Amino acid sequence: MKSIRILAILLHLLILLPLAPTAKAAETAVRYAASIHPLSAILREITEGRAEIDLLLKPGSSPHTFEPTPSDLKSIESAQAFFYVGPGIDEEWVGKLPIRTKISMLGLVPVGERLQMTDKHGHQHHSGKGEGKGTTDPHFWTDPLVVKAMVPKLVEELGRIDPAGKPIYTANAERFEQQLDQLNQKLRSILAPLNNEPLLLLHPSFNYLIHRYNLHLSGVVVKAPGREPTPKFLFKLVKQIKNEGIKALFTEPQLARQPAQVLAEAANIPVYEIDPIGGVTGRKTYSELLLYSAVALTKTLH
Repeated sequence: MKSIRILAILLHLLILLPLAPTAKAAETAVRYAASIHPLSAILREITEGRAEIDLLLKPGSSPHTFEPTPSDLKSIESAQAFFYVGPGIDEEWVGKLPIRTKISMLGLVPVGERLQMTDKHGHQHHSGKGEGKGTTDPHFWTDPLVVKAMVPKLVEELGRIDPAGKPIYTANAERFEQQLDQLNQKLRSILAPLNNEPLLLLHPSFNYLIHRYNLHLSGVVVKAPGREPTPKFLFKLVKQIKNEGIKALFTEPQLARQPAQVLAEAANIPVYEIDPIGGVTGRKTYSELLLYSAVALTKTLH
């Protein structure tokens, strides 16, 4: 009789034990999701020790042409909020995602820190407060000081979603802001030799970096993904390359290289790669991502 009682107690414990940790985990789990790697890298800095970050787009994918599949949706269904860039990058398809809380990180950037997209010659313009004309350049993350200006609003949003985590977000933000100041100094030093060097990019993904560090963007081959350059435009670029002494053309891994290769062969210049999105080895943290492209530019042009 005694042995039967002991067996009953053991069975009862075996039933209860798996439930306890699961319930506890459910109470404390905080999950966010991001559309592209730079956003997830920034979020990880702010939420370290408090939340998990799910990334929707795999490295090498272009957010301009992405179409979410059912398996993609499943990977982010437990997120309490989905962070995306905004108009010009991912806003169109993000609107179709079945997630209630969606936050545009471009929308958290102070208006005075935003740039307008390049014109047909590749020149960028500063938005400034009160200017409603033009299209805002969405690639804000290529400037660490613009990211720093956005951090307080980001912490505010995270604290609104997860009030209990606000002290952690605030402490992490202070540390991250110091890292951003240090990164700014490193980038300024690395890119200083390129101040008078004309840059030719496949796509205008680095306008914020170019604007911050006083670099010279001579032109872009493809202003928007999916808009192939005409032969007439490519011919003009070949003449421009020769007239300005442009040394190289820079592509990015998320876009087709064919327009760049055609132009480079016609102008007899090499093609190199910089990366605005990253997510692969050596380009996983926010600092690694920006330093990779800054070093690539300097090594190949100077």
